[in-house]
Amino acid sequence: MLKKYIEGLEIWLHSNNPNSNWNDVLIVDEADLYKEGKIIKNFSEVLSSLNDYEHNFIQLIHEGYSWLNLSAVGIFKGNLVVCVEKPAHPSGLKKEQLSVNYSGNTKTL
Repeated sequence: MLKKYIEGLEIWLHSNNPNSNWNDVLIVDEADLYKEGKIIKNFSEVLSSLNDYEHNFIQLIHEGYSWLNLSAVGIFKGNLVVCVEKPAHPSGLKKEQLSVNYSGNTKTL
């Protein structure tokens, strides 16, 4: 399921920046990536592959959030880093009502 959304993000990114490229995609939760509004220094330790993050993503879908945002935060060692952002609290919506949004750019981290 995550792969489908990541493919959508990649299409969106390429439509906005056709010259961008990367080898693979790495995922991180927003809470693990930022501290005091800045990317943590050892962020490479909290990155996951799509396969490793799939279970977390499915869990987020079932928790009743109204939206999830997949934000491309940049390129790290040739890989696109995608941050999963969510509202502070679930709203109780059904998974069918979830909106998955895309944002970001492809600058080098």
